[in-house]
Amino acid sequence: MQSPSLMQKKRRPVDWGAVGFVATLLAPGLLLYVLLVLWPMAQSFWVALHRWRGLSGNMVFVGLENFGGLTKDDTFRAALSHNVVFFLMVATSVLTLGLFFANTLARDFRGAEFFRGLFLFPNVVSIVAVSTLWMFLYNPNWGLINAFFRLIGQPQWALPWLASKTALPAVAVTYVWYVLGFYVLLFRAGIQSIAAEVNEAAMIDGATGSQRFWAVTLPLLNPIVRLAVIYLIINSMNLFALVWVMAPPSGTAGATELALTYLYQKGFVEQNFGYATAIGAVNFVVVMGINLLLQRVWKVD
Repeated sequence: MQSPSLMQKKRRPVDWGAVGFVATLLAPGLLLYVLLVLWPMAQSFWVALHRWRGLSGNMVFVGLENFGGLTKDDTFRAALSHNVVFFLMVATSVLTLGLFFANTLARDFRGAEFFRGLFLFPNVVSIVAVSTLWMFLYNPNWGLINAFFRLIGQPQWALPWLASKTALPAVAVTYVWYVLGFYVLLFRAGIQSIAAEVNEAAMIDGATGSQRFWAVTLPLLNPIVRLAVIYLIINSMNLFALVWVMAPPSGTAGATELALTYLYQKGFVEQNFGYATAIGAVNFVVVMGINLLLQRVWKVD
């Protein structure tokens, strides 16, 4: 038999006035989201089912032909593999360096605020400006990187960094320099949110600084590290401007061909917008699939 309190809860009338008030507040934002996000997304999937040059409103429906072509497209498969390699290089560097510097800057010492601002400085610079700056640094003839190697007596290390084999790692280094400050601040905020009593208890138990980091700090940062990995996946799969300015695929024998650079080539150069939109649709599905799988496998207690 149900208790009286439970029966009262079930019989409680719905406050339609409160529901209407909340719906009124949510409606404008929801409408904008539908119009500016969901509707264009649905349109892009619709365009991907057509052959279209983008010059008129006449689109020829071809069904899944564009997606079928992608399964046989060696360049597209290579582009996706380059995205994966780029993510692995960037994620390894950003997570390692970001956690190290965040753990260091979480302590109070003279000049800490200066270094925090220094790490964040690249984020306020335009990505095009960053690309141009690093192009000068990587210049094989008078770039500062090769000049440094010649100065220390190692001219064999002076390479054409933006050539085929070294172009993607060179772009990855630039990207790490550009985004590292954001992840340092993200991890630092997470470290500072950890209750001081937890670290004090570990210190009383005799744990050293490194032991406290691995046994206390890092496990408690698990949700933030997962969020950082999701950010890195999304950004790695949607990378375009940095590569297109620094090392476009046409100048690296395709070594820097990524999903979005190939999309640009097919859509805006070859004017095959149906095929290009199919690339974008597949890229979206891959990113969403990886993130959903990651959230399912990498559970946070």
